[in-house]
Amino acid sequence: EAVTAYTAAAGSGLVKGDVLAAAAAFMDDHKYHRDGIAGVLTKLGEKPEPARSAYGFGRLASADDILALALRLETGAATAYRTLASSVENKDVLGFAAHVLCDEVRHVTVLRTVMKLPVY
Repeated sequence: EAVTAYTAAAGSGLVKGDVLAAAAAFMDDHKYHRDGIAGVLTKLGEKPEPARSAYGFGRLASADDILALALRLETGAATAYRTLASSVENKDVLGFAAHVLCDEVRHVTVLRTVMKLPVY
């Protein structure tokens, strides 16, 4: 979902400069997360879920709309990884998930800073 969102944001023409550069970097991080998690699951004999053909992001008419979407997605991802960490028993999965969680928290921090929201 995040890869699709950042791809749409980058192609929208609504974000520019440093925000566009951050969006591209975050998209690369999410591609790495997607591929890494898929690789760990495949190694364990599981079949990763494929990406959906479409996501309902709502109306993205401004850079603020895109930043709000990105913050919602990143916060959701950070919360999911933090919440599920205690139930993961496989060391490989937990190790990769911990790396992803650090990235998600960094993404949230950058977005909150750009949006002039409290960072805590």
